[in-house]
Amino acid sequence: MIKNTCLSLALLLSASTSLAADMPISENEIDEIAERALETFETPGMSVGILKDGELIFAKGYGIADVETGAKITPDTVFGIASHTKAYTVGALAMLKDQGKLDWDDKVIDHIPEFRLYDPYATREFTIRDLLTHRSGLDLGAGDLLMFPNSTASRADIINALQHLKPVSSFRSKYDYDNLLYIVAGEVVTRVSGQPWEEYIEEHIFKPLNMTSCRSMRERLPSDAPSAAPHIPVDGKITKTYWQSGEPMTAAGSINCSLNDHAKWIALQLNEGKMKDGTALYSEDRHKEIWSPVTMMRGSAIKRGEFDEHFSAYGLGWILSDAGGELRVRHTGGLVGMVTYTNLLPEQEMAVMVFTNSMNGGPMVSVSHEILDAYLGLDNGDWITAFKEYQQEARKRAEEVMAKAAPKSSGGTPSQPTDNYVGTYHDAWYGDIEVRLNGDNLEIAFGRSELLTGPLEYFQNNTFIARWYDRTLEADAYVTFETSPEGNINGIKMKPVSPLTDFSFDFQHLDPKRVQ
Repeated sequence: MIKNTCLSLALLLSASTSLAADMPISENEIDEIAERALETFETPGMSVGILKDGELIFAKGYGIADVETGAKITPDTVFGIASHTKAYTVGALAMLKDQGKLDWDDKVIDHIPEFRLYDPYATREFTIRDLLTHRSGLDLGAGDLLMFPNSTASRADIINALQHLKPVSSFRSKYDYDNLLYIVAGEVVTRVSGQPWEEYIEEHIFKPLNMTSCRSMRERLPSDAPSAAPHIPVDGKITKTYWQSGEPMTAAGSINCSLNDHAKWIALQLNEGKMKDGTALYSEDRHKEIWSPVTMMRGSAIKRGEFDEHFSAYGLGWILSDAGGELRVRHTGGLVGMVTYTNLLPEQEMAVMVFTNSMNGGPMVSVSHEILDAYLGLDNGDWITAFKEYQQEARKRAEEVMAKAAPKSSGGTPSQPTDNYVGTYHDAWYGDIEVRLNGDNLEIAFGRSELLTGPLEYFQNNTFIARWYDRTLEADAYVTFETSPEGNINGIKMKPVSPLTDFSFDFQHLDPKRVQ
């Protein structure tokens, strides 16, 4: 439990701004909610902020940034904000559109001639707007293994790989969240501006907004930056896990920033693209386009109709819906061991931001929703309890699935000698995967990620289970060896064992064939 990781209530409070007197929720109430969320969801720490009328009226750190050092979280603690990066990439494109250098409906191949998708029609018709709105026809998270965990793939590799990823729906017909196409959007920024995406973001967004703690990639942070570490539970203990590298995920999710500085960017959103002095970073017309619905989305997985919601859609880098009769604009960010959440209520000129340093999404969502309820004048009950119950039910179902995947559960032996499985298997979009012997046992190793290495435990028939040496991955996978009519092993198929495995471990999209 988190209380056994040296967290005490004495550590839970840190620096904060003063609270506005007319807020519909008190500072003590926020403290109580935050502290209870940390304990309930076994999370080391979080940073919470509220913007109102262009001012950060509440910013406070709770808990610790790193279970190994015990350093406190403050509003200046830097977090990996992951998919919040997408809105920054859209902002850069909006600036370039204002300069007349591109249009949302430009064909991608006009800016990146080598861009190819599996479907020639989609390749020909695909626009910058399509890059940003998750309606490509690709499956949820397709190709994310080229980024996670800590892939050695380049941005060029990702662009080249797209032509090999088969669609699961018609182009522009439905919503499926995608990361790789935002990498392409970042490359559009690079080619149109003549400046690498990471430099463009820092020079044209961070610098004018005085976001001094923020960097486009973790690798560009100063060595002494006060950073929150990523954590994940392993065998009931909160454990520090690996840092996700900025390359190659860049324009899809590589920005690192403190809550205090991210708030400056969110204030710009609420001010329709204008800075405090009235200078426009991008025009009001671009702002309206960014917050216009494009791709309709499915309802909430937790509670349909939360905040009296009637619709949900993806705009350009933002999720748009209604809440209590008002517009609600939001996005989450998720890395292994770190999740973040930003919600805006533009008609009230307010926003709430919650950054956490654990894989568990319960604290960020429940704390955000409690504050939103107060501003919307709604009573949706106890969000912490609701999310805890939801997670317990999901965990119970996952444990039932995992119980069926016990090692050597069949009590049998593989259908072929161990040496027959050894070889190199090549997937068209990912690259090489090696099956080798480690002593007398089989081991699988992904060529683009050292973290995806682990023993193959026999399950049944020609199926094994890859149990990665790094247990913080929580991404064990079935590995089924395919045979030719002659009985020769000629390929493998994979899929996650647990239904709770993060979608970015998209083993099911692989189709590796044996090459040696």
